[in-house]
Amino acid sequence: ATIRFPATGNPEVAVLRLADGSMIRANTDYTLSQYVAMYLQPVAAGTYSIPYTLNYSGKSLTGTISVIVSPSSISTNINLSSDDPYLFSSIVGGTTGGVIFADSIRNSCGTNWSYLRFATSSDSCGTLYLNSNRNQITPTTNVTAQELSSLYFVPGSLSGTFSAPYTIYTSGGAVVGAGTLNIVRPGRSFDDVNPNIYYAQAVSWAVNKGVTSGTGGNNFSPDMTVTRGQAVTFLWRAAGQPKFTSTANPFKDVQSGAYYYEAVIWAVQQGITQGTSATTFSPDAQLNRDQLLTFLCRSSGGYAGGSDWSKQAVDWARSAGLLDGVPGVFVANSACPRCDVVYYIWKNSSR
Repeated sequence: ATIRFPATGNPEVAVLRLADGSMIRANTDYTLSQYVAMYLQPVAAGTYSIPYTLNYSGKSLTGTISVIVSPSSISTNINLSSDDPYLFSSIVGGTTGGVIFADSIRNSCGTNWSYLRFATSSDSCGTLYLNSNRNQITPTTNVTAQELSSLYFVPGSLSGTFSAPYTIYTSGGAVVGAGTLNIVRPGRSFDDVNPNIYYAQAVSWAVNKGVTSGTGGNNFSPDMTVTRGQAVTFLWRAAGQPKFTSTANPFKDVQSGAYYYEAVIWAVQQGITQGTSATTFSPDAQLNRDQLLTFLCRSSGGYAGGSDWSKQAVDWARSAGLLDGVPGVFVANSACPRCDVVYYIWKNSSR
């Protein structure tokens, strides 16, 4: 039996290729083994249709092959080695950012596209511009293939991954694909944080989110004891540093201008803490594990109060999975070091 195609189909949507990568030829007989090995390479979204004639035992059968090609979903990833502004015509990872970008699109939806548009071009990790003159990119800016090498990235306030979703169009405005440009900036690493230890990812998250930073030099000091003032400040920063609605301050040991002042007032108004007495917060006192878990429980809408507050908070944390992965025996009223403070907060934020 043999099969032949009177045409090659719609090359603007897809290309039918032989096993060796060559395109099929019109009005050419192919064996069924050759047909089974053929593959379809998408070019753009649409319907690929091609008629065929199957000849076998002196008989023939005609029909049509139709394949619906959906818009491609593309991931464009560029890894930077420094925090300097980056022009896409510069070499990175052995080639230029413009080539990396163009190849990611070509490999997914071919060359039949005219321009792309970014849904957003800025986040806390950086801003993408149309060129080194820092011309702004808006959701209606058309970026052509030739302009990919002129793109200019300026790092923002946080390290981490900058992400910009984009949609790809033909010259007629049809969507042929969509994806996300991810620019990975070098993360902060510390000499005293083993990259394989249980809290390493939490430390990286906390630094990138601005929850905390190092303690000097290139150290994070994971075993350092945390104070109550520091802990509530970490929580406040993790929440996005929300503004409080009243300046009422019940604590005589929390002065305006202290680094933890806004965090403490916010925490009191949110019902996260009532202090160590009606008039004291004890910001410089050691933070125990159950105290932090109580803060997290209340900030997440849970209840931990009365004389049994510690057990309630620990039970909540255990059921929420916050204690998973921390080695050793858990002691509720033991000091909570920096490594576990950021670990518990990170685990809670990831739920």
